[in-house]
Amino acid sequence: MQRFFYLFAASVLPFVAGAAQPAIPTNNKMTFAYIVNQEIVPFVDFVVVPLLYAIAFLLFLIGVVRFLFSMEDEKRNEGKKFIFWGIIGFVVLFSVWGLVKLLLSVLTGGV
Repeated sequence: MQRFFYLFAASVLPFVAGAAQPAIPTNNKMTFAYIVNQEIVPFVDFVVVPLLYAIAFLLFLIGVVRFLFSMEDEKRNEGKKFIFWGIIGFVVLFSVWGLVKLLLSVLTGGV
């Protein structure tokens, strides 16, 4: 029984000793605004959004090429659809990204 007590104390005490300290440092670098502005926003700004704009632009270009350089009516109609969905993609991306920027400025205090 005494051996069990020592084994239990040796395994639990390091966790109990660390319980008095806060798990997350309370400096300004660990706030919600810091994490959002320094970690998430740059990734979305420089990776995700340009990729989505590139996809919408490629759809638009494919539609223009199919519309201008095809002789068949079916291909021209397909090109019109690509042009339409490319423009819709741009409108949705611009409006959603504006709402995201507005939401971020409200949540992070305009930082």
